[in-house]
Amino acid sequence: FVKYTGPGSMEPYIATTMPLTDPSMCGQACAQKVTEYIFDVLYPQIPQTFAMQRLKNQHYFKTVNFLLAEFGIGISGLSLPSDPIEKGFPAGTELSASRVSAYSANANVLAVELVDKVSADPNLIRCANTLNEQCVKRFYLELAEKAYRRPLTQDQIQRLNTVYSAGGANAAEGLGYVTGFIFQSPAFLFYLAPTDESGNYTLANQLSFLIWNEPPDSQLLEAASTGALKQPAVFEQHVDRMLANAKGQQAMVDFVTEWMRLNNIARLSKDTQKYPNFNAQINQQMLADATAFVENAMAQTASFNALFSADYQLSNTLVSQLSVFNGNVKQDRQGLLSQPGLLAWLAGPAKRSAIKRGTFVLDSLLCEKMAPPADLNLNEAKEELEDDISNLSHRAQVVNLTKADNCMVCHKRINPLGFGFENYDGIGLPISDAITETVIIGATENAAQQALMYQGTEALQSALLGTRQLSDCASIKALGYANTIPYPPIAQVKTIQSEFHQAASIAGLFKGIAMTLVNGSGEL
Repeated sequence: FVKYTGPGSMEPYIATTMPLTDPSMCGQACAQKVTEYIFDVLYPQIPQTFAMQRLKNQHYFKTVNFLLAEFGIGISGLSLPSDPIEKGFPAGTELSASRVSAYSANANVLAVELVDKVSADPNLIRCANTLNEQCVKRFYLELAEKAYRRPLTQDQIQRLNTVYSAGGANAAEGLGYVTGFIFQSPAFLFYLAPTDESGNYTLANQLSFLIWNEPPDSQLLEAASTGALKQPAVFEQHVDRMLANAKGQQAMVDFVTEWMRLNNIARLSKDTQKYPNFNAQINQQMLADATAFVENAMAQTASFNALFSADYQLSNTLVSQLSVFNGNVKQDRQGLLSQPGLLAWLAGPAKRSAIKRGTFVLDSLLCEKMAPPADLNLNEAKEELEDDISNLSHRAQVVNLTKADNCMVCHKRINPLGFGFENYDGIGLPISDAITETVIIGATENAAQQALMYQGTEALQSALLGTRQLSDCASIKALGYANTIPYPPIAQVKTIQSEFHQAASIAGLFKGIAMTLVNGSGEL
């Protein structure tokens, strides 16, 4: 908005819309001061190649936990509107009135809880048995610096002290005011701070939120304070250190979970006539099994290959739950695509769905987005597939439904990929409907067109692993997940894809993405 707006039009806009929670609060004089600050102070210091983004919800909650967990304050009482989805992943690009209200409500909750905790036990913030102005000020300045993830400026210190003074002689009340202020401050809510002219602390934040999904630790902040973090060799040492940490491993698991949309497993709903007693406990166990498999795959050197080829056993709990529907559960499985939870999510309420499964492979694994014809009624198509018309097999129903020429433009690719899953039913139990399928994988800049042949889910995974298109798509998905840093130039993207295809390491992929922050300028 600032880029394309002059002070003359921004001032009345602010006067009529700010703050979002009460637009009447900021009149003409207020709007004039805010506009002057934006154009004279804030805007000139924003790097024009990087968009201002707020913390994604995951990062917001993890940062709150990072700051307050030691005081016994959790995040269960907090809520935020869902993040918008961009390039398949949550992004911090929206700031609605409902979100601003949620930030305010959350800040009040946190302030009340913190004041209650430290009033009951002042020693929590190193106040000797009683709250007093000196120790409370020391604490909130330390808290603010951790929350803002960079040293405080004199202007910030003055503002914090002014807010604290609203409590008068009551130290606890002043602490409540200033805590609420900190957790609504743009310096806390946004990744990039205009006060960081050197860019050192912004770099530390970008790296830490990419690899750990939380604020930078003391070692990273120390390297930022000296300017050493901008040296590629020093930066690489920190990348390696952070990837080796358990938090780095968890971030890789988080990426795969979001890429494969595994959290949808927890919201499964099945037809109670077809699958009586299918319940939330089964959902949760399916998700737990899928997550455990991803965690084991990420621990391996060639983690990408393991993701689609590693052998594993379903947990005894899940086997017991699924055996109610079919005694032959097939406990020994191979690769993520044979996980019951993923197979159940890629299905209808009562039946498996070759169309959902094939579309998932094209979109999520091969980065080919296929839109249905404009005149297609999706609800009618879904109902027709769910209905058992003329006793046709599932394969025959799909073929019959998609045989029109305008459908086959897409379904000549979707159907054979979806039929590759025909050895598992709608909740991931084994069946024997798979036959040999053939599909042409489209040519890309990095690989030639090729034909894949496979029979069943496990063979489909093996066939896909042999393609450059799968690894290139995984690289693009990882760059989409890393949406809190500038998107690298196309030459660097190609280098990332090539190195990842050779190493097949998810951690190596994220290292390649991280190194673009110091090895070249990103583009918006």
